[in-house]
Amino acid sequence: MACRRGVLVFAALALFAAACSSSDGSQGTGRADTSLEVGGCDWAQFGFDHQRLFTYPCESGIDPDSVERLEQVWYFNTDEEVTGTPIVAGDRVFVGDWSGKFYALDKETGEQVWMVQTEEHPTVYSGQIPSTAIAAEVDGPGLVIFGGGRTVYALDGESGEEVWTYAIGDPEVIDTTEIEGAPTLVEDRVIVPYDGHDAVGVPAGILALDAATGELLWNFDPDQGADPTGCAGVWGSPSADVERRLVFAGSANCPSSPDGWGTYTESIFALDLDTGEPRWAFQPHEPNNNDIDFAGSPNLFEIDGRAVVGLGNKDGHYYVVDRETGELVWESAATGPGPSVEGSNFSTGGFIGPTAVSEGIVVGGTGVGEPPYMHAFDAATGEIAWQSDTAGPTYAPTTVVNGVAFMGGTDFTLRAYDLRTGEVLWDHEMMGIVSGGVAVVHDDLFAVAGFADPLTPSDSDTSGVYRFTLRDEDEATSTTAETTTTTAPEAHAIEANPSPCVGQPCPLPLTLKEPPAGTSPVITLRIQPNPLSITVEATGLGPPIDWLRPNSPAAEAGATTYGVFVSSGIDNPVGGVVCTFAPEEGGCTADSMPVNAESYDRITVAALVDADTQPTLQDGYDRLVSTITFEPPLVPVLDSEETD
Repeated sequence: MACRRGVLVFAALALFAAACSSSDGSQGTGRADTSLEVGGCDWAQFGFDHQRLFTYPCESGIDPDSVERLEQVWYFNTDEEVTGTPIVAGDRVFVGDWSGKFYALDKETGEQVWMVQTEEHPTVYSGQIPSTAIAAEVDGPGLVIFGGGRTVYALDGESGEEVWTYAIGDPEVIDTTEIEGAPTLVEDRVIVPYDGHDAVGVPAGILALDAATGELLWNFDPDQGADPTGCAGVWGSPSADVERRLVFAGSANCPSSPDGWGTYTESIFALDLDTGEPRWAFQPHEPNNNDIDFAGSPNLFEIDGRAVVGLGNKDGHYYVVDRETGELVWESAATGPGPSVEGSNFSTGGFIGPTAVSEGIVVGGTGVGEPPYMHAFDAATGEIAWQSDTAGPTYAPTTVVNGVAFMGGTDFTLRAYDLRTGEVLWDHEMMGIVSGGVAVVHDDLFAVAGFADPLTPSDSDTSGVYRFTLRDEDEATSTTAETTTTTAPEAHAIEANPSPCVGQPCPLPLTLKEPPAGTSPVITLRIQPNPLSITVEATGLGPPIDWLRPNSPAAEAGATTYGVFVSSGIDNPVGGVVCTFAPEEGGCTADSMPVNAESYDRITVAALVDADTQPTLQDGYDRLVSTITFEPPLVPVLDSEETD
């Protein structure tokens, strides 16, 4: 399946590249003749400011009545996936991608102004630059500051010239130190989260740097001087209370639990803004091996004058605690944790992308796990205000402006919800999965798309930055996607492949999605390379419609059969259905596959409307039964190339 949408893509006209170094506190002298200016209504850091409310406080024409008039103006294609939120300062838009490229774009046209290639850190988990930058006027010229690999970079915002860098970790060893969370600008300092991806012996924590020079001001070690345990890494983004001189963050799980479990594991904690000394920690869980981290970004708001901090957890709960003491104020369960085996140290669900707080409502989405996936709470009580069955799972932040909540997800769709009711007011099909947030500046909205399996980022034609703006009512046009259907040649053989499913049967996993109640599914896959046969045998699946998420768009369309789908890529996957079967048939065999990609890295069993209807990007997860990846991928051989 291939799905395309016509977009206005502007060529990069002004190229600039600089090879950035990564030495501790190194300083450069590059300064442009003019300086980047950061306005008070610019979306200049993650969540808009250090309170991390993800709400635009300035004048905007975007509201529940006008949002349907949002129209795409331009799209800029990055080299690889983008999961950070764009930042906007003056006439520039800034964003980084998983290849380590950091881009400055013209806000009006989307044209590239300059690009910097950062130094590759080979042991990162999810791309070289997975998070959001900061734009700041610090001691003169405006800077853009961001994490890339294990290094913090500060560049001149006008020219892209390096001003300073600060590297975390040890360059002399195989070091998994990485900066996955967005840094936070507070006054004249940059607060930087870092983690070691659960690796024992690799430090994790939070540090503070002088924003003008990159000098280290303090470092918080959750292991408190003991040997690094691989526990309590910080891969979300901190927030800060300037009046109380506090920094807040959430921490990761402990894979070696109960050994290594400490005061700051799976916690919301507070640090002294000036010294980094810990003030308090709130831990809702006993020691466990269930991977129920705090990620996201703590929201700072008030309940009847009481200063609180709120943060969602991968257990599916949102927790609100007192800002000064860490005492629990309320918690509310939106959903359960993602599907995982008890003690497996792996979970995909619950709150991972940050929530937004606006007009007395906390709103945000949850990842792969129990539906629904979009939730709103009463900020004062924790009572659920509404939940939406429309959206699929998400890892993206939510952004609010004038009572409209924007969120994208794994269903390739950016949506606008009524903050009060949860009604979908507008949607736009994107070319990739949306894991980054939305930046709002007056009547403009900037969004991103693009995602890949961690550890395997790749060049992408469908990852990048979008600008939308409000048009006059008589100028508004449809944003409906255009779908192109092509007939691909077929292959009746694949190259030799060492994967376990090639040459012998292998079980297909059933861990990404909970099977329907009352079923005991067992699915096996066997691939013979030459001549090609792809055989799926299945028992205990039950009716196809039972696999669909209740009340979802997929459920409205229904399902009557199962299909076996081969595909390449996550964003805008290419491939097709190779065979279908009814539940009573117990499986199917295909003797060919389409050749519309050089290779295929995934085979999926899905519940389909019927044998003639291809699954769509939007309802792919809702139709999922099981999926398996191939590394190395399956490489089709055209009939003319087949050999004995």
